[in-house]
Amino acid sequence: MSAYGKIKVRGFVLTGFPFGESHKIYNFLSIEHGIIKIVAHGARKVGGKFGSSLELFNELELVITGNKSTDLYNISEVTLILSSHNIRQKLYTLNWFYYLSEFVSSWVSTHSISANLYNYLRNIIFLIGEHSDIALICIRSFQLKLLFELGFTTDIKHCALCTSELSNDIYLTKRHGLFICNKCKSHNDISLSNSTLSEIRSLLNLSFDDFILDTNDINIYNVSISNETILILSNIFSIINYTVLDKKLKTDSLFYGGDIKI
Repeated sequence: MSAYGKIKVRGFVLTGFPFGESHKIYNFLSIEHGIIKIVAHGARKVGGKFGSSLELFNELELVITGNKSTDLYNISEVTLILSSHNIRQKLYTLNWFYYLSEFVSSWVSTHSISANLYNYLRNIIFLIGEHSDIALICIRSFQLKLLFELGFTTDIKHCALCTSELSNDIYLTKRHGLFICNKCKSHNDISLSNSTLSEIRSLLNLSFDDFILDTNDINIYNVSISNETILILSNIFSIINYTVLDKKLKTDSLFYGGDIKI
């Protein structure tokens, strides 16, 4: 982001770390500019002016000030739109939040995200808080949609190498995490079963309307994800992390195998 002077942004608080003796720097996911690094002066002081407004995954509207000499933005005004305080009280939910925060901070960077994907994230944050048993499905679905939107992985209709239409014989490349056809596969690539492919497509094609807060009519409850698919998705994200980001997420250990019935 290269905007200077005072600007207004809306988004989520992600990870924060100490800066100087009493300040903190936060990664802030804004719908307008992607990840912004914001400085909260005095945030580490007891009784600081920001209070609890800068807690993880609070949704805020900020007035920030930037200049040409740094990529850091100072906070001038804070308006709390939606607090995640109550749902962060559960340790299990908090672990998922740390993972989701690291993933988004690593992948979005300076890319902006669509309004639909932003709202999708907003809804699953609070859905996870109410239904922690489906946290993994919610997060995997968001990850697939994010990587597809940013162009870091391909669709599941055409071979990533020859662009031919994919039939039942589909493989996952171990080097880049791409979906390819039988003709393009090598001996190291992973064969995908029809059921795994169907489940991945289900996660990718979940409608934004499937996440509606304050209602029991949530279609995601009809999705069942098997151990095989969980492992395949773990491979996809690990491969892409290494090939694109050249690192492993610190919070990767939160994910595990096993059948998860929604």
